[in-house]
Amino acid sequence: TLTKGDEAVIALALQEKVKEIITDDEGLAKIAMALGFRIKASPDLRLEGLKDKLMSFQDFESFIKGLVVENRLSSIVAELYLMEGKKNAKD
Repeated sequence: TLTKGDEAVIALALQEKVKEIITDDEGLAKIAMALGFRIKASPDLRLEGLKDKLMSFQDFESFIKGLVVENRLSSIVAELYLMEGKKNAKD
């Protein structure tokens, strides 16, 4: 079940006809994807910052590893983000 806050996010997204929702909440993300929204999480935003050279790879890596330590991101998913980050840091 969604919280009132999650329900409000979905309702506003539908009302405003947006295509993308930014959230780190897995439950909200799954429901939003089922409704056709694209989802971005904070690691995706940091990856964009790395691509745009707004942050260093070291800062990106530190952020991703911090999410693993906080149990907010699995080590497998973190490794995927780090691989993508390394690829973008070389560009």
